[in-house]
Amino acid sequence: MIFPLSKTALSFVVVILALFAPAKGASFGKRVQSNAPGWDPHSTPFPPVHRGDVVFQYRSEAAKGNVSVPDPYNSFETSNAEDFINSQIAFTKTYLDKLEDLPAMRTAISEATPQTFRPPRGFGPKGDPTYLYYTNEGPDKSGKLHIAKQSDLDEAAKNHFATLPGKVFIDETLLGGEILWYYQISPDGTKLLYSTVDTKTNLIGKMYVRDVSSPLTDKSKPTQEGGFGRYTDVITDLQAGSEAWSGDSKSFFYKGTDTSVKYHVIGTDSKDDITVVQPNKDDQGDWWVQVSKDGKYLVLYGTVNGFDNSSVYVASLDQGVSTSMKWLCIAPDHASSWNYITNFGNDFYSQTSSKDAPNLQVVRFTLDFTKATKTDSSFSTFAKGADSVVVIPQRLDASIAYFVNFDTDKLLIIYEKDNALEFHVFNLKTGMKLQKIDLDVLSTSYEVHASPFATHVYLKISALNSPGQLYDLKWNKDSNQFSYQLVYQQKIHTIDPAAYTVQRLSAPSKAGDVKVPFFALHRKNLKFDGSHPVIINFYAAYGYVLPTWYDSHHMAFVHNYDAVYILAAPRGGDEMGEGWHKAGQLQNKQNTFDDVLSVIQFAIDQKWTSPGKVILNVQSPAALAGAAIVNQAPEGLIGAYIGTQGLYDMLRSDQSPKKATRAAEFGSPSDPKAFDWLREYSPLHNIDPKKTYPTILIYPLDGDADTGGEAWHSFKQVSELQYSLPNNPNPILLGNGTDTQEERSATAFALAAHTLGSKLVE
Repeated sequence: MIFPLSKTALSFVVVILALFAPAKGASFGKRVQSNAPGWDPHSTPFPPVHRGDVVFQYRSEAAKGNVSVPDPYNSFETSNAEDFINSQIAFTKTYLDKLEDLPAMRTAISEATPQTFRPPRGFGPKGDPTYLYYTNEGPDKSGKLHIAKQSDLDEAAKNHFATLPGKVFIDETLLGGEILWYYQISPDGTKLLYSTVDTKTNLIGKMYVRDVSSPLTDKSKPTQEGGFGRYTDVITDLQAGSEAWSGDSKSFFYKGTDTSVKYHVIGTDSKDDITVVQPNKDDQGDWWVQVSKDGKYLVLYGTVNGFDNSSVYVASLDQGVSTSMKWLCIAPDHASSWNYITNFGNDFYSQTSSKDAPNLQVVRFTLDFTKATKTDSSFSTFAKGADSVVVIPQRLDASIAYFVNFDTDKLLIIYEKDNALEFHVFNLKTGMKLQKIDLDVLSTSYEVHASPFATHVYLKISALNSPGQLYDLKWNKDSNQFSYQLVYQQKIHTIDPAAYTVQRLSAPSKAGDVKVPFFALHRKNLKFDGSHPVIINFYAAYGYVLPTWYDSHHMAFVHNYDAVYILAAPRGGDEMGEGWHKAGQLQNKQNTFDDVLSVIQFAIDQKWTSPGKVILNVQSPAALAGAAIVNQAPEGLIGAYIGTQGLYDMLRSDQSPKKATRAAEFGSPSDPKAFDWLREYSPLHNIDPKKTYPTILIYPLDGDADTGGEAWHSFKQVSELQYSLPNNPNPILLGNGTDTQEERSATAFALAAHTLGSKLVE
């Protein structure tokens, strides 16, 4: 139980808090530093911030009773903090105006940003797929949706897409201030269903239909929302990306903003759309639908508390679409994750997890639709799911990252093993492995698409030094093997990817019991003498793998300052399987911090860098971990911390609609055991006022929190740092959360370079 404590009880706080002193870091070399260039906290003090007298009381297992914790900036949780933000941004600007390299960083990021290229996706009738792919010249430009047939793609592959295949289908400049979000062609290949984003508000929320025979490319036609020549149908109450064509190509399903599942017939008013499934009333409940690949069934997923595990139900569309359809239950609880692959008649195939198969497996279940029944709006009448047979068992040494179904009954599975990708092909009906594809790539970043009935799979691989390589995997039915060809290589305007090298390495953990994997990017033939800045990024939470995609922002910094970029995989992610995730969550979170410190020590030992030249550039849960590392690291080790949308007050982490998700990953402060470990590392509560802190730039969340922390987390952290360290020789600044991502990175990197003394490469 947590409740405010009166001011008279503060005398008790000092004694109890001594039980929870900041954790001590490992032994590293110390760098003695004077004030950062142009920084003088005496003549330019931090803006004053009001401190309140709110105190909360928590139950602690270690203290065997109550623990009192002050929360002097609690008012940020309920106020809009406009005055605070304005004063902090004005203060920040006084120092940012001193950054001579800021224009150069802006230019470098722009020049390092390649054209966006989304690989071809096949749609339409069996035997004659139509492909869509998307291009965009840059982040401030409007893009184009292209349409092509297989023959167009084959012809363009001969000259490595020097001439783009097919033709432009939608020019985003003609969408009336909108850009494309999601798109798919109907099963009969005649219509396009597409949703858009408003460029002024960045809000998703409109869906349109147009004929494939009616491209949006004629600039002489009037400009309107959704583009000239579309159908009159407009869906505004939707969650974009949820739409799914029905088998008749005359109607589609979608999810409303209230999580209800709706059904729209083209040519009718959306006000008359049938609500097939009522809103999910579970805590953070949600519904999701797919239409089976033969167009005959509706697959419904139900989730709670933002987790991936789901309940699953299937309905035959032969009965007609209505508010009271008959359903069969695949899984009534939320014990496993499910992902429909395909079906052959009543035999359904799905990727799923279980307690005994956390690395995911493929199963088959046979459904008898004569036993389908009506249910209530919450589907609570179902108590038993369908029996399944394992077709492709889980691998103990790797987990399934993704799959695509092609050539009707073939399955390409992408496995993640030891922070690397493996590509395997299976016969779905028999479970027999047909091929392992050996692609020589140092990357965990990919995008792959295939039409379920086609024999071509398009795979785009991105690497730290390369924005994208598109492979055409061609299936030979006679040999049951893929051949593959590199058909397109994305270019960077001013940087030659061949001038940079990527390595996959590992560092011994603090205890020496595991090796911490990471990727490193740097210029070839770089002289390692300890002089280079090292910038470190990671995620390490929720079992998520931060892919090794090409990042123009980090590449620009590496290019400008002869830096080394490290993408680390400390415990907490899923790079080494679910066990790696569990080893960095809940009471094991300290492993995440220790692993990052181990990677830093490795970089210093290799003379890539020196103490004080290490930059942590982290976001969301990694911003939490990075801030904890700054608290725990020896003075002078970290040179700069750039945290975006971080969780900093872990004792108030439950003050969020995402509290259940956070509690499962980090623990709940209302749990006496979890309180103890959260208090041990919570960044806000472990600031060391006796230590010199590095340059700190914190960007608050601008919008709704997902895995990141609400804006008040950032406001509290900046305020407490400035209060505890009024004479810190390095800047402690609040960034402008409304800046573009490009501007945030340019500012942060120019700031880090300025305070570390890094010089632009000639």
